[in-house]
Amino acid sequence: MILIHNAITLVLLIAHFLGDYHFQSEKLSEAKRKSHAALARHLAIHGLLLFISWILTWQSDMILLFSAVWLGHIIIDLLKVTLQRKWIFQAEQIPYIYLID
Repeated sequence: MILIHNAITLVLLIAHFLGDYHFQSEKLSEAKRKSHAALARHLAIHGLLLFISWILTWQSDMILLFSAVWLGHIIIDLLKVTLQRKWIFQAEQIPYIYLID
């Protein structure tokens, strides 16, 4: 069970970092702070990555976990935009890592 938990955690972290670094351009990163459409695009990318990750792990009982991670990402990003805080990009990764683990 620990091995499965660690594998799922690794998959979630990889999906998260792909969504925040590889599939998010600097332009999208800036735009999502000002545009709801850009933020929705960013969140859709994360949702798609999490869905693909869930399919690849084929842990049917983990759909709630993957959905909770996506919902958590939505809430965190909406709070960031609403509060208009300028966090250091690496420091803002802490809540996501905590959420995933």
